[in-house]
Amino acid sequence: MRRQFTHQLSKIVHWEARGRNRRRPTRCDTVLIVRLDAIGDFILFRPSLRYFRNLFPGQRLVLLTAGVNADLLANEALVDRVITVQRGRFLANPFYQRTILAELGRIRPAVTIYPAYTREGFVDRLVYASGARERLAFRDVRTGSRRVVRRNAMYTRLIEPDPVIRHEVERNREFLEKLGAKITDYELALTPSGQDRQLARDALRPLDSHGGLVVLAPGASAARKRWPPEYFIEVARQLRAAHPVAIALVGSGPEKAIGGTIAAAIGGRCVNLIGATTLLQAYSVMEQAVLYVGNDTGPKHLAAAAKVPVLEIGIHLRGADDNLGDSPLRFSAWGVPTRVFGAEPLAPCQGECRATEAHCITNIKPDAVAAAALEMLATKL
Repeated sequence: MRRQFTHQLSKIVHWEARGRNRRRPTRCDTVLIVRLDAIGDFILFRPSLRYFRNLFPGQRLVLLTAGVNADLLANEALVDRVITVQRGRFLANPFYQRTILAELGRIRPAVTIYPAYTREGFVDRLVYASGARERLAFRDVRTGSRRVVRRNAMYTRLIEPDPVIRHEVERNREFLEKLGAKITDYELALTPSGQDRQLARDALRPLDSHGGLVVLAPGASAARKRWPPEYFIEVARQLRAAHPVAIALVGSGPEKAIGGTIAAAIGGRCVNLIGATTLLQAYSVMEQAVLYVGNDTGPKHLAAAAKVPVLEIGIHLRGADDNLGDSPLRFSAWGVPTRVFGAEPLAPCQGECRATEAHCITNIKPDAVAAAALEMLATKL
């Protein structure tokens, strides 16, 4: 009941903002780009900002993005202004939505662009409420429902996506090219500061990582995507038995306890950096690594941006639809040697794992992952 009330109130807030913002004169020099992605998706999108600058020369570029992504924009003038949104709060709190929409009214964009292949309804409403006279996005082709038709009608120009399933980097490039951009390169590399790199060196100095550094990322936003900690421990032990590698654990603050359990079991020459670094500092750690082993989560894309081979323990079930959001065809690490382990489904899951805790992913066994990791290490050590 409360969720339905919040949804209805959100619709009222958006339509009210739409009317108010439409009555304000737009700034013909302002382009608003909206990407409220999780970390990994935003890393795949970030190079697009350079090309939007070329597509709109002399224009003021404003980016609306999730607060967690702000660190990824430091040290480069990719846009003129960044407005951050607390995604969870925005979804749950219509009064917070009103605050964000009022800020967009002050910006008064002439053009609002939502360059995501998989669009979200609440973002469509936000784009519509921005008051921009031009609104651009990929056409949502997933269904022909009335709801999708109405959401498509919120835009003044829709980019027709290629019907072939493609990686998200290729989708980002496709959007730009259909707007007229000439893509010369699409490097995911980030730009940490000297201080970020120094903090990474300081954190790794006690490890004596001359035998090679392996980064483990045992966390994930959804519990069903987290491979059991004891499996990571077993992989680390097998790697250690074959090579004098050091281990660094990375991830976000809520996963710190998982890292503590793993670090305690591994013992020496292991450092738990989960929750102790910014994204650019974690990237700086990745720059010194020879291999990433982890779940399908943001650090996987940090590793790829740092040109580190990636061994992914995924939740995409074997034989499942490649259009799903956990599909390696769409979201695997880009531009580096990559090995992805998919899970065999466990009853009652079919098509995709819908469990609330680690379930189908437990079918991926540590011996197989350790063997693959050793093969990948053999090319780097």
